[in-house]
Amino acid sequence: MIGALIFAAVTASVGFLAGCLWGGIGLVEKLAAADNEREEFKRRLNRILETDVGIATPGTLPAVIYSLARGEVA
Repeated sequence: MIGALIFAAVTASVGFLAGCLWGGIGLVEKLAAADNEREEFKRRLNRILETDVGIATPGTLPAVIYSLARGEVA
């Protein structure tokens, strides 16, 4: 009886630690993917800003986004 309780406690502990490790690895992978996605969006925005001719209607959303990306106060 005592052996079964010890076995159950050890099994539960190992299962808990394995779950924590699995969740931690998943979190690290999600953070890396988010960082890659952020870098891709920065590259796209820089490409848009480099090819922008500067003609935008002042009240449109792209004009606001471009002015914020350039560091101008909207």
